[in-house]
Amino acid sequence: MGYISREICYIVVINHKRGVEHMNEVVIKPSLREQFLQGWAQCRVIFFSAPCGFGKSTAATALLSNHKTCVFSAEDPEFLREPVPKNVDAIVIDSLPALKDPEDQQTLCAWIRENPELHFVILSRGVAARLAHAVPLYGAFAAHRGQRSAV
Repeated sequence: MGYISREICYIVVINHKRGVEHMNEVVIKPSLREQFLQGWAQCRVIFFSAPCGFGKSTAATALLSNHKTCVFSAEDPEFLREPVPKNVDAIVIDSLPALKDPEDQQTLCAWIRENPELHFVILSRGVAARLAHAVPLYGAFAAHRGQRSAV
């Protein structure tokens, strides 16, 4: 299921083949790719949500393979004490709920606000409402429903 508001594209990764491993092969359903491309064109923040092991990181890595990215984990927020990476198209932040310190949350918000040329791809087990609560970017989501997508 996906949602797109003016600023944030929200994608839920649903893996219907849980437990099936594909060695050296990532298959992205066309509907997920289309949803991502639409989000990339219209939004600066793309939010992937799914339970652990459902393919958030795999899907994001595959969909961003043609872009320069810098990947961080919110479990180690020391990256927020450094300058925003340059010469990248997107900053990927995994495990958003681990970003508990309000100062770190505000720093992430500032990174997003002050770097309009960058996309931010956020991976979380949480839901969109938690994103708005944990990282108050732009207020409430004014979103419409997309179709279910699977990795």
